[in-house]
Amino acid sequence: MKKVITLLVPVVLILAALLLFRATREQEKVMASETINLTASLMDNLQMETVMIGNDKTVDAMRVRGVLDIYHVDVSTLKGLDFISNDGMNMEIGIEELPDLFLAPYEDDTFRLIIPTDEFHQRWLKNIVKIELQ
Repeated sequence: MKKVITLLVPVVLILAALLLFRATREQEKVMASETINLTASLMDNLQMETVMIGNDKTVDAMRVRGVLDIYHVDVSTLKGLDFISNDGMNMEIGIEELPDLFLAPYEDDTFRLIIPTDEFHQRWLKNIVKIELQ
């Protein structure tokens, strides 16, 4: 029994190290490619907030800043963000507007860009699947 435990402990430690290395590499890939692919699992890692989108309407959404923090993005080096939908449409937003940017769950594991300060919602984009860092 001691031999089995003696053999299993190093194997478990090696597997844990490999998993940690893989997770670190995934984050580095995001930084290297300068693109964040959005998935529904983001909602598990971020706190949803109730955002006012009109006089009497609200939506549950997460802050874009929170998404960038998950991927350890240094926002001081960014000029802007380019939100890209699954049909190829995009919306470029300057980094100075970051505090006002939200992502709300939309259809088929996509997201909708919410900018509460836009009175007529002209820059809202739906079916977002990725964010390119600029």
